[in-house]
Amino acid sequence: MQGAKEGERNTWLTSIAGSLLYAGTEPENAYQLLDAINREFCTPPLGDREVNSIFKSILKRR
Repeated sequence: MQGAKEGERNTWLTSIAGSLLYAGTEPENAYQLLDAINREFCTPPLGDREVNSIFKSILKRR
């Protein structure tokens, strides 16, 4: 996994969230994975509020 830098983080995490949920991952597990991916692979990591916003947006579309 390459990760994402500023300017790419929101789009990248949105894609990952959608992929996790589409694959049938339980929402709680998908969120935990998304949060871990953000912390480990985004430079700098997005704040908790932004990650929450991304996840909620994708969860609504599901």
